[in-house]
Amino acid sequence: MTHNWTHTQEFPFRCDVCGLGCRSEHTLNRHKMVHTDERNFICEHCPIRFRREGGLKRHLETIHLIGGRTKNLSCEFCSKMFWDDTARQRHKVLMHREQLPLDQTPLEYTCVLCEYTCHDKGYLRIHQKSRRHKEKETAEVRSKQQ
Repeated sequence: MTHNWTHTQEFPFRCDVCGLGCRSEHTLNRHKMVHTDERNFICEHCPIRFRREGGLKRHLETIHLIGGRTKNLSCEFCSKMFWDDTARQRHKVLMHREQLPLDQTPLEYTCVLCEYTCHDKGYLRIHQKSRRHKEKETAEVRSKQQ
């Protein structure tokens, strides 16, 4: 019965803290962990603790190189090693932008309210959720109302 909800826009399980809708009770229970300070998954190699087992697994793979994953992709400009191409590409854009050919230079994303620009759409979204952006947005709305 739960599987059928994956094909609809129904989210019958609601978080009683923030109201987020989930398709399954399992997903809801996993989500509820963001509202608690419990970190029951502990790294045996360092003092870091995690809310979810997946966070610990990713930490072990990327920091302690445990779990079979290896850094096998290198930056052609500085030889830094990466696990995946997305991380390598982001590194090249941030650290070696001036060395990239024009056809590999990413777009610049610009905030419509201020002079903020960045090379990553995700950073623009973070900026747009920031208090600084919200204050400018509120000020602009007020000025249009006057």
